[in-house]
Amino acid sequence: MNTTIVKQYRALLTLTHPRPRTCELVSPDLNTLKEDVNRIFGGNGVKFENAQSAVGSPGLTLIYHPSFDSGKTPSGWISPFEVPESMSVGKTIELLAQQAA
Repeated sequence: MNTTIVKQYRALLTLTHPRPRTCELVSPDLNTLKEDVNRIFGGNGVKFENAQSAVGSPGLTLIYHPSFDSGKTPSGWISPFEVPESMSVGKTIELLAQQAA
């Protein structure tokens, strides 16, 4: 069996208002995921910083926002990962749409 592997991106955010909680997002597209993070934080003040050299994890992006420790501490991160295409976000959405039809 030949399984195709695809790249996905996972973001984990720490939200502090009104109560502390975390939010996880997964997307097949890094730029779309960054746009979603911007929308969650109201569209302003978000800074993305490549952290590969700091932590040694290829492709790791730290997310900063002024609402979290005045923007001094990352409020989240984005990391790439690989999964079989049959388990990808796109395939999952496709299957859910077929079930709903």
